[in-house]
Order: sequence, then structure tokens, then C-alpha cells
Amino acid sequence: MKKIGYTASRIRRNQKYVTNSGYLHTGAPRRRNSQKGRYTDMKKKWIGCFMLFLALLTVVPATSAQAAKEKGAVKLRTVLFMDYGKAYKPSKMAALMTSTVKKKYHCFGTSIQAVIRKINKDNMTYKIRKVTVSGKNAKVRVTATYYNGYNIYMDAMDDLLYWYVDHRDCSAAEAQKKLAEYLKSAYTSSRKKDFKESVTFNIPLVKSGSKWKISEMTKNMYKVTTANMEQAYQDYR
Repeated sequence: MKKIGYTASRIRRNQKYVTNSGYLHTGAPRRRNSQKGRYTDMKKKWIGCFMLFLALLTVVPATSAQAAKEKGAVKLRTVLFMDYGKAYKPSKMAALMTSTVKKKYHCFGTSIQAVIRKINKDNMTYKIRKVTVSGKNAKVRVTATYYNGYNIYMDAMDDLLYWYVDHRDCSAAEAQKKLAEYLKSAYTSSRKKDFKESVTFNIPLVKSGSKWKISEMTKNMYKVTTANMEQAYQDYR
């Protein structure tokens, strides 16, 4: 250090300060540098946070939009399935299933289909409760009201057996047609409100390629779409 005669104003302008002994210290005050460093670090952190916030603004809406799109596709697939079920169009329903489920899917003959179609049209209603999507799997919560035709199918099968005793040479198509007649007669004479039931169940789906497919035909799905005649058919065999 050397002793010089700078004025106080010149010292302040040149960011220099005088020690207690009167010597001019040419280095910048450590405290000022420390504050400036902290300010710079804080500024960098705020800039980083702001950039992250901007990035999230672009990513989150895109993710939400994709999730909404998938939910919409799952719901549409379920609505199609339930509408085809109400109209009892087995081929249309099967087209919405995975190949594995489609192979196991049982449907009635043409004559019985016409009776179930009439029963479902008169009685079946449904409401989508909830759609849940998790990756390539989804499930849809549905509440449905349907006509429980279990008993009339059993009664019609008993009538068919009595008829068959005198018509052993009939064809399978003729037997199906006669069974349909018995079913239609039993349905027409029944008190429909006494046979109506409601059930809440899940419809499982899986994404196959770019499309969502029914991944299982549950008992409740059969029950609602066949007026519970599928269960009666299985039990009577």
C-alpha cells in the first residue's frame, strides 16, 4: 500500500475506500462482492425456475389432451358395444372384441336373436358411470336395466322338448324357430315390470394397435345383452 491524497469523493467514484490508518485500499469491499454474488446466484435460480414453468405449460396441456382423447375413444367404443347389445347384433359386437374373446363368444341363432332384439328394445337402458384409462388398459363403469329372461327361456325349452317328442325328424333350424315362438309367447304374456332388473358392472378394454377392444365378455355383459338367456342356455345344457 502507498499513502496518497485522493479526496473522499474520488475514492467513492472509483469504488475504493480508506482504512482506519489513512491508507487507500485499492481492492473492492468483500461485503459488496459477496452480496453481488448472492444476487447473481438467486437471479440464475429464478431464471431456471421460470424456464421450467414455461416448459410445463407446454407439456401438461399436451398430456391432458392426450388423456382426454384416450378416454373419449374408450367411451365411444363402450357406447357402440352397448348399442349393438341393445339391438342384439352379435357380429357387430364381436367386431369390437379382441381376437381371443371373439373366438369364445357365443351367440344365438337367427330366430332367437330376433326375440332377444325385441326384448332388449323394449326394456334395456344403460348409463356410463365412469371411464378409467391406465396405459393400454381401461375399464368403463356401466349401470344397466334389462329384462331377465332366464325363467321364460327355461320354460320355453321344456315346451320345446315336449314338442320334439312328436317331431323327431325336424331340422335344427325348425327346432330353433319353434323355440323362438315359445319364447315370444312367454315374453308377451309376462308382466314385464316383474322381470326388470338393474346391475352395475365394469367393461374391460385393451388397446390393440390404434383401437380399443373389449378384452373380456363378463357374465354381467352377457346378462344385459342377452336378457340373461345366455346363462339359462348354459344351465340347461
